[in-house]
Amino acid sequence: MPDTESTTAPLLFFNALVTGHHEGAWRMPEAQPQRLRDIGYYQDLARTAERGGFDAMFVADFFVFYPGIAHSPRWELDPLTVLAAAAAVTEDLGLIATASASFSLPVEIARAFSTLDHLSAGRAAWNIVTNGEPRAAANFGLERPVPHAERYTCADAVVQEVLSLWSGRHGVPAPVQTRPVLVQAGSSPDGRDFAARHADIVFTAQGTPEAARDFRADLRSRAQTAGRADAPRVVVGLSPSIEASGEAALARKARLDALIPPEASLGWLEGFGIDLRGH
Repeated sequence: MPDTESTTAPLLFFNALVTGHHEGAWRMPEAQPQRLRDIGYYQDLARTAERGGFDAMFVADFFVFYPGIAHSPRWELDPLTVLAAAAAVTEDLGLIATASASFSLPVEIARAFSTLDHLSAGRAAWNIVTNGEPRAAANFGLERPVPHAERYTCADAVVQEVLSLWSGRHGVPAPVQTRPVLVQAGSSPDGRDFAARHADIVFTAQGTPEAARDFRADLRSRAQTAGRADAPRVVVGLSPSIEASGEAALARKARLDALIPPEASLGWLEGFGIDLRGH
């Protein structure tokens, strides 16, 4: 496959969390955690991201409060509604909203993203997630989450149905784009195969540049095996500490780390099924 890295500008996305991606950031003097539910705050973030040259604004969704919520604020607003508000104050910024292929009906997903695509004049993108969190499943009336082995098989069927609905032949308005951009962030072998089949863009978090390149090469190989002529673009997550010098940036990172309540870290890990309490 051609090396698109040398011929295509890298994508720059902004992850619109409440007070940044650091567990201690909300306790910094300049933070505004009181604006957790203020839609104007997210509109300000969208304007700033567009002015700063970002390609897109990404809004995650967790579908349930994680166990450390008492010690660190977390996202709780509906991503599609927030991005509809962001669309009203931006012109070119891509709008990536999370919706679950495990919990939402295909017609709900198709209609919601087609609506966002029309509100934004063709800037909508769907971040496709599957879910195995038991409490999130309970929120949607399920006794238990879909087993991991079945999760991506179910997601395949949901994506195919959504694509069919976006044709405009089934009572759902066709999007402005041919279809909204498809985004995915699975890292398991099943998740990578799913991304290789469907995704235009894949998020990943890797510890080193070498690991990121290995991830991209693996994804390209899987896309080729899936019969694709192209491959998903890979966007690697970064959490920068920005100051005037490297020394100042490290000092800022140390201040942030000192503000993390231990209970918040334990709760965050517990949300991933890792229980370190008592150790």
